[in-house]
Amino acid sequence: MGKYWKEYWGRLKLNRKFTVVICLLVILPISILAGLLFNNMEKNVVSENRNYIQYTMERNKDNIGKNIDSINMTIQFFLNDESLLDILVKTANQEKMQTEELMEFYHSDIASLERLVYNNTLLYGIRVYTVNDDVQEMMPILYSRSRMNKMEWSNKENYTGWNYNYQDMLFDNYNRVPIASLITNVEDYENGHIGVIEAAVTMENMFPSLYEDIEDEWSCFVSDEGNLYFGGNKQGSSEEYVR
Repeated sequence: MGKYWKEYWGRLKLNRKFTVVICLLVILPISILAGLLFNNMEKNVVSENRNYIQYTMERNKDNIGKNIDSINMTIQFFLNDESLLDILVKTANQEKMQTEELMEFYHSDIASLERLVYNNTLLYGIRVYTVNDDVQEMMPILYSRSRMNKMEWSNKENYTGWNYNYQDMLFDNYNRVPIASLITNVEDYENGHIGVIEAAVTMENMFPSLYEDIEDEWSCFVSDEGNLYFGGNKQGSSEEYVR
């Protein structure tokens, strides 16, 4: 093969040889330069995408952190409400309460707690469940144990902590939007377990990035247990990439 090219080169006229040499001197550097430029462009695109993803993740992390802080603060407000705790203790001990006492509690504490929840646009709602059904329910705050048993998370052996992507089954006519909630037991020093607080927020409010409709992008939330939660932007085999 080498001999053939030598003979072929030897038969070429001088002007053709000059043309070939000039072409090689021009094309070869241009090809090398183009390759380097393309490689740099590819690296820049990858770097920009990585920076964008990191920025997006940090932004989402900060937003979720703020949501968690807001929910925790509201729960602490409920846990520090002495009138509410007193009602829970009396219910746990099956003490009978006078109508006047219940009306006073409803028009003062329940109304105050309802305003607190209403003014926090993040919240879907906060429910306080008693340990039995011996209670006068006061919507949208105070509910009996049997109401709690309708919720999916109540069937878990350990339901405290965060529960994700379940539907509100408290009443049959409720809008079935996916919600997440922080479940907290209410404990009393003398009487032990006296109630449960469910601080609920819609999945879309808690994880807005899961519901953003951005072309060629998708996101998911991975819980501590390893469960994957997608919103409205799951695409194709996105779950396989996460796995």
